Amino acid sequence: MVSRPYDGPPRLAVVIDDMGQLDPLDRRVVALPGVVTCSILPYAPHADTIARLAHDSGKPVFAHMPMEAVSGSTKTGPGTLYHTMDRQTLIQAVDAALDRVPGVEGVNNHMGSLLTADLDAMQVVMEALARRRVGFLDSRTTAQTVAQAQAQSHGIPNTKRDVFLDNEPDEIAIAIALRHAVDLARKRGYAVAIGHPHVETVAVLERLLPEIKAEGVSLVSATDVMSR
Repeated sequence: MVSRPYDGPPRLAVVIDDMGQLDPLDRRVVALPGVVTCSILPYAPHADTIARLAHDSGKPVFAHMPMEAVSGSTKTGPGTLYHTMDRQTLIQAVDAALDRVPGVEGVNNHMGSLLTADLDAMQVVMEALARRRVGFLDSRTTAQTVAQAQAQSHGIPNTKRDVFLDNEPDEIAIAIALRHAVDLARKRGYAVAIGHPHVETVAVLERLLPEIKAEGVSLVSATDVMSR
């Protein structure tokens, strides 16, 4: 849902998260043609460097905020927000994570199937994000998420993930998922697709993004398809 009528070309926001390793794949993501949002794990070893590199290359920069998963997985990594944190600790954790990503203009959740379904925790997180004036993209790692609704209630620009590009790490499957996102953008006016810096994902984007742009689809930042 967009906040006002839009009669321009279909808009596609491609977000690549789990970035910050500064390996060749991260660099290839930054070098992708057109607007691709780079979402960086705040506590990744090279978060600061890759954020600056992306910003200097004209790529929108997001913080890929680690949030507690139902599975209790350790893959959420350092800086994870937990539902057991008290209000002040949550706010401090959000601020500390954002401070580690220069040029950050938005946030999407890393994992978070437990935390994004916790109303009390999401109210505190969105309060912190509102104060920092950054947008929120709900990765929708659970159907029970209340994150986007809380972003709306706090007046935060927000949107949600429509398509995961690489649930199946195969170039053909990734290309099909990307085309599905394009079709959705043509029908609705915009779509948000999230992928990861995998060899297969980057290769498909390098090959297809120029074609998609030539077909009249605008590649935009995730913040460009957010509503309040």
